[in-house]
Amino acid sequence: MRGKDKSVPSIGVLMICPRRQIEKEIKLPAGYSYVSWDEDMSSEWIDLQIMAENFESEQEAHEFIKTMDTEKFVFVQDQNGKLVASAGLYEGDHFGMKRLRLGKLAVLLENQREGLATAMITKLCLAYDSVPGKYPLYVSLNAQQHEAIKVFAKLQFTPYFGFYNGHTDKQSEENWTIVTKVLKEKTFYA
Repeated sequence: MRGKDKSVPSIGVLMICPRRQIEKEIKLPAGYSYVSWDEDMSSEWIDLQIMAENFESEQEAHEFIKTMDTEKFVFVQDQNGKLVASAGLYEGDHFGMKRLRLGKLAVLLENQREGLATAMITKLCLAYDSVPGKYPLYVSLNAQQHEAIKVFAKLQFTPYFGFYNGHTDKQSEENWTIVTKVLKEKTFYA
């Protein structure tokens, strides 16, 4: 997941994962560990999120921290105590109501392709399954995040073709047609 690929169009899509689709947590690779939130991590977390382009500005990230339920986030440090990855569950409103989504996924560039994202996603999916509710977990992605889309697809997340947040079923399908073309091109040339 090398971040956003600015050579492709910025087209948003949703992916969903039915409850209890993930059966087991994939463990973090050797040398990494989950840590609890500590206010002293704020600056590192913001830098990580800005690098991943999850926020437009540091101020926006600071505002998010004020509302963030840190118990629904995971934070990964390397053996030197450096924060290298994070992701979480937080409320989204893509469906006209507040419901949990997975997001704010970020892994430092030098720590990517080591399985950190996969481990965090499986841990969060299992946590989501313990929350009462009837809706599948969802994630909002962009065609520019085609590497992330591949990771979510490998973990059984599927394209959502329905209505959401002003998008018609047809628009969702059209967006996925474009994203699928990008995925095929980027996979072929990777």
